[in-house]
Amino acid sequence: MRSPQQALLTLLHRARTLDEDRLMLLACLLRTQLLGAKAPFYDFLMVNGRLWSFSLSHDLHKLAADGWLAIRHGRVAAGPLLTGASRQDIAGWSLAGTLPQWWRSMRRLGSAALRARLAGSRPEAAAQPKRAAARDAPAVMTAGYQGMSLEAFLGRLLHARVALLIDVRANPTARRFGFHRSTLARCCQAVGIRYEHVPDLGIGTVERRDQTTPAQRSRLFRSYVRTVVAHHSSALATVTARMRDAPCVLVCLEADPMDCHRTHLGRLIAGTLARPLIDLGGVPGT
Repeated sequence: MRSPQQALLTLLHRARTLDEDRLMLLACLLRTQLLGAKAPFYDFLMVNGRLWSFSLSHDLHKLAADGWLAIRHGRVAAGPLLTGASRQDIAGWSLAGTLPQWWRSMRRLGSAALRARLAGSRPEAAAQPKRAAARDAPAVMTAGYQGMSLEAFLGRLLHARVALLIDVRANPTARRFGFHRSTLARCCQAVGIRYEHVPDLGIGTVERRDQTTPAQRSRLFRSYVRTVVAHHSSALATVTARMRDAPCVLVCLEADPMDCHRTHLGRLIAGTLARPLIDLGGVPGT
């Protein structure tokens, strides 16, 4: 069981039962006030006016399926395994030694008071930026999700005012929660970002296999550009048109844009549109 899940169980062991909205508020305060920004915990977004973490919700339902929690009609309660946990078990969980005092100060606060405290702490990931018109985002944008939570990644796209996520992975599966094609599409829709998968603009697993040296990867990317231009011109033209008309981002796995085909694809499109190329990870796509 991971540390964030243990923190949830510690909280639910104290509270016994909470509605989902209050749990999200408390968990966000727990992150900002107790764990700190660099600790491994959940990130949050505003989704349809609600503070929300897709990852936290996913873990709640997993813990419920395993018997630790019970979820019914929007309320989360301690399940059989949690109510039957020994003191020794609980003592070994994340935050077991520090959460009780914090919980005593939180449990009597109403939702309005919790939101006021949350607003005062100003969690970066909870902010919902305003959507921009296409003319406000002229750059060709790329992004990699490697090492990021789903919420942190979507928050970055929202901050950049992205309207359309163009998934250019040939095989859009992922071990990390939230980045499998169907889950990513659903969560994008929830925060107002459209999703489109264009597998023709990806590089297959077999082609990437054993391409470990800089020289090998350089040859791979040169071959990729030739293949895209020669055999996937229709898909390239469609994506170029999308990026001309709205703020879009080309998305793949790699955190380093120079180690990913999205940069080479972005260069083709940026050259056609005469626009700058930027990577939302903060490293310019030169």
